[in-house]
Amino acid sequence: MKWQSGQSGNPGGRKPGTGKIEKLRAVLAALASGYLPVNQAAGILQGLGNLAKLVELDELEKRIAALEGKQG
Repeated sequence: MKWQSGQSGNPGGRKPGTGKIEKLRAVLAALASGYLPVNQAAGILQGLGNLAKLVELDELEKRIAALEGKQG
């Protein structure tokens, strides 16, 4: 498997509107419209940030495993 720049590891790619940035924008829009109080928006944004870090680590682990498989 060869990783390309910006590739998520999903051969079909990401569906439009499902990326991290879109989710952050949705929370900020809800905050700006008054739909979400500041404390709830802050909690959601923190959770999304933590999830993004975990997804990034998972993708890195998969890339490392693929590279190690090629060498071994």
